Amino acid sequence: MVHRYDKDTQERILTEANRLFMSQGYLGTSTREIAKSVGITQPNLYHYYKDKETLYRAVVEKLLQTVGVSLREIVDNPGQNFQEKLTEMAEYLIATHFVDLFMMLHDMETQMSPEIRSEMFVLWNKFYRQPFEDLFISNQSELRPNVSPKLAARHFFLILAPYINQKRSPMEASIATNQLIDLYLHGVSQES
Repeated sequence: MVHRYDKDTQERILTEANRLFMSQGYLGTSTREIAKSVGITQPNLYHYYKDKETLYRAVVEKLLQTVGVSLREIVDNPGQNFQEKLTEMAEYLIATHFVDLFMMLHDMETQMSPEIRSEMFVLWNKFYRQPFEDLFISNQSELRPNVSPKLAARHFFLILAPYINQKRSPMEASIATNQLIDLYLHGVSQES
């Protein structure tokens, strides 16, 4: 029997796989569960994606590309200053990124083959970190002399990551994004 390719089915697979992988993690999600959720058989799912890792890669790649386009639009907006852009980028990630970022990064690091992990790392840098690095590069004068744009972007993700997840604690939810950005940029102590 020849199976026909259906773009709508492929999109439904990606949507459901995204929802399940990003809420339950790579190990907590089976291809059988994804197929059932889409309303197809597991062998039918393998017609579109040869294995679970390939499907996970497709889900993360689509997520990274979507985020990257949105972050790039914010960076390229001439009507905002540095702090406004950084705040909007953080708000975008917090509000629309319905993924436990630490879980996604852990899954990429521990569950993917070295070649897939390497590809995902390149995509992560291109779509997530690079827009932030570019923002810091174009606002280098705002940084202390010993802080590179790359270091600033890496540190910013460490600060922001706990706020980018599905299960926000009441304490995390109580900190406004503009407060978070202000603390990140200006610290907590008074300058002498």
